[in-house]
Amino acid sequence: RDPHLGKVMRYQLRYIRIRTVRRLALRGAVQNSSRASTKHTNPQVNGRKPADFAKVTGR
Repeated sequence: RDPHLGKVMRYQLRYIRIRTVRRLALRGAVQNSSRASTKHTNPQVNGRKPADFAKVTGR
């Protein structure tokens, strides 16, 4: 039995998990950017324009 085998396996699993998470994150970012909708290009809060929101909140 190799005493370092467990360490090697943990390293390999960690490396694979990190690559998988990064790949999924990048893929999600690309998919999300392609879904951008143009119908909500103006910033609105609860259907109000930013000026109306400022009046209500005092900001």
